[in-house]
Amino acid sequence: MNNKKIKKMHKQAFSVSQNLHSTKPDFKIKEILNNQLEIIKPSKLELEEINNITKEVIGVINANIKKQKLSASVFIGGSSAKGTLIKKDKYDIDLFLRFNSKYSEEEINKNMRKIFFWFVIPGHRIKFKRVHGSRDY
Repeated sequence: MNNKKIKKMHKQAFSVSQNLHSTKPDFKIKEILNNQLEIIKPSKLELEEINNITKEVIGVINANIKKQKLSASVFIGGSSAKGTLIKKDKYDIDLFLRFNSKYSEEEINKNMRKIFFWFVIPGHRIKFKRVHGSRDY
């Protein structure tokens, strides 16, 4: 192959490569993605209900923490905290309790039972599942 053919092939390959890596997404792709996002994300009404229940639960947890005179705080994690909830029939909210480091693992277990033993939110069926976090916060 001569140099002219090689240069021409190189220019063609470079042109195709530029088109494949364009920084401007195709409008049709954006439209499809936006339509799918509308299908999978919870409605404003659902998000409002989830936020209200979450605030209620956190309020009860904080009241129990105060009642027990504990040095602890509750915070939201997971998809709720990141704003990446996906529409489903049942939602879960990841709440984390962070205890002061002065408490031993045994004391934390005991205090968790105190906080959640009679935990009720009138009008809501709430289940708790205690899991150890995948990382320290």
